[in-house]
Amino acid sequence: MIFKRSKKQTQIFNLLDDPTIVDVLLGGGAGGAKSMTLCMWMVLQLRNFEGIRIGLGRKELTRLKQTTIITLTKEVHPMFGITDDEFRYNEQKSTIEYINGSLIQLIDLAWMPSDPDFDRFGSLLLTHALIEEAGEIVKKAKDVFTSRKNRFLNKEHGIVGKSVSTCNPSQNFLKTEYYKPYKKQGAGDFQKWEHGKVIVSGEKRVAYRAFIQSLVTDNPFAPPNYIEVLRMLPPAERKRLLEGNWDYTDDDLVLFKSLLIDRCLDDTATSGTRYVGVDVADSGDDETILTLVESDMIVEQKKIVVDKNEAIGEQIALEIIKYAQQNGIHADHASQVAIDVVGIGASTRDFMRSKGWRVLEFSAGSGSAHEKYKNLRGETIYEMYLAMDKGDFKIHSRLSTMEDLRTQLMAHEYTTEERKILIKSKKDIKKELGRSPDNAESAYIAFWASRGSKNDPRRDSSRIII
Repeated sequence: MIFKRSKKQTQIFNLLDDPTIVDVLLGGGAGGAKSMTLCMWMVLQLRNFEGIRIGLGRKELTRLKQTTIITLTKEVHPMFGITDDEFRYNEQKSTIEYINGSLIQLIDLAWMPSDPDFDRFGSLLLTHALIEEAGEIVKKAKDVFTSRKNRFLNKEHGIVGKSVSTCNPSQNFLKTEYYKPYKKQGAGDFQKWEHGKVIVSGEKRVAYRAFIQSLVTDNPFAPPNYIEVLRMLPPAERKRLLEGNWDYTDDDLVLFKSLLIDRCLDDTATSGTRYVGVDVADSGDDETILTLVESDMIVEQKKIVVDKNEAIGEQIALEIIKYAQQNGIHADHASQVAIDVVGIGASTRDFMRSKGWRVLEFSAGSGSAHEKYKNLRGETIYEMYLAMDKGDFKIHSRLSTMEDLRTQLMAHEYTTEERKILIKSKKDIKKELGRSPDNAESAYIAFWASRGSKNDPRRDSSRIII
């Protein structure tokens, strides 16, 4: 069938025709026709292969029905000559069934406290797994949902199951798993990189994951006035939605917006008192990160690697002592070093004390000195934000971990409750990013150390207005 499509859409269809490309993210800004393209490819698959099942998910099922399903039934179906008597939409069952037996199953991908591991997806039998607005969901939702592809008529039809998602620039796991590799590969229209293995015609071959940039400027069918609307957005929103820049967010609740971080970058040489903050890995794939602050500037971050078969707390303690001494900090100035004392951090502290190092103890959940904060963690993070906003705390522009630190800082959101400032928990940030925000945690512990005692006027919280 001949149908009208853009150059970008043709490129996307050609890539999806490659059986070795198994996982694709259509990312970019607003108006790039990502949803339209997803629906077009889905209809091609449903018409060409009888009886297959495609799972189509989004965080909120209601929004999926109000957006993508309208695009599918009112725009894409007529494009392919599909009439109302050739499909049946059962809104109650959340299914769309076609006359050849192929079916779309609409799936709610929201995280639920009653189902934290998404066990409700266990019985899904899907040919392909598609996700709209993947930036809204947590990593585990995507991982579990997309694992249900290749389970229905793939072998019979000789087709490889695809995971295809759409998104606007976001600060969650998509940036780490898709956008960063895409940039590392050279950016451009699209990039692909190895992602496991796949069986094609009985032969095991290298499989690929791909990121495809899709902007409104790639869409010749976009209304000209819509593009002008995007051009008139405030700087952060314009960079994100028009230019597809992943270093910006439009969420008002985000503390460390990218424009703020940009203002704090500085390449001035430093020569003041040095402080070290350490976020000690407590479990799983967390990392132990040291942050060095000098002259109110984050100048270095370093990861401590340990042998998990040996005493972890002792190994970390020895590395901290070594690093501190290399930076001119000795036992009699141990108060220039602060460590997270939760979990393994407690044994690290005890070992350092046995060596004469009485370091500052940072306990995130301990009470705040000011009534406007729920705990020390919230106080420290918000105070670091205020200092950065005033230009009193900087980040060296050539910091080697800058991308990770930026992404993690931008994941910190705040709300207020009963006149207290509440910062998004580390657990929730980890769930959103798909990894622990260890660089950010280490940074604000170092900031706390550099600000001295709670009586230091630089820690005065009276400036905060709720």
